[in-house]
Amino acid sequence: MENTKVGVGLVIRNHSGVVMAAGLQYINASFSLMIAEAVAVLCGIDLAVEKGMLPIVIETDALSVVNLIRAGCPISSDIGMMIGDVIARLQNIIGSKVVFVSRTANYVAHILSKMALILS
Repeated sequence: MENTKVGVGLVIRNHSGVVMAAGLQYINASFSLMIAEAVAVLCGIDLAVEKGMLPIVIETDALSVVNLIRAGCPISSDIGMMIGDVIARLQNIIGSKVVFVSRTANYVAHILSKMALILS
């Protein structure tokens, strides 16, 4: 598989919707876009834990990733290993979950991910 340029955009809001933290990250990697979406979820969990913003509600526009997290995924696959990491981390944070939102609802994170690619 050839290298894929991945931009990750993250926005952390409090329970009132006020932005508390934001970030972007560029990753040059050899994995699928679905794995890239799972990496973004992991980065979001890590940032929220680092900032002490618990419990976590991860909002992503990657419906396939949300469905895999909800259903579990065979660990024997690459995406399964990533989903397993997401599930393991969230199990340690009571009240946390991953939900699907539309691309428009996830607009700021989407723009930050594009900025990560531009700045790379």
